Amino acid sequence: MEADPLAQKMKKLRKRLGMTQEQVARDLGITMNSVAMWERGERTPTGLYRKALENWIEQKDGRKK
Repeated sequence: MEADPLAQKMKKLRKRLGMTQEQVARDLGITMNSVAMWERGERTPTGLYRKALENWIEQKDGRKK
């Protein structure tokens, strides 16, 4: 199963920032297992979790498009 595009963006950004899955999970207030499952494509962030992830990416991504 392929990861959700938003989760793929999170993973790429996480690695670029040198962050662990645990650090991302702490920022988002979720479990590290959830972050890992999103990155592997086993789950898809939805609802409030998706919104939180979108906000996290926007906040952490200092590069402008």
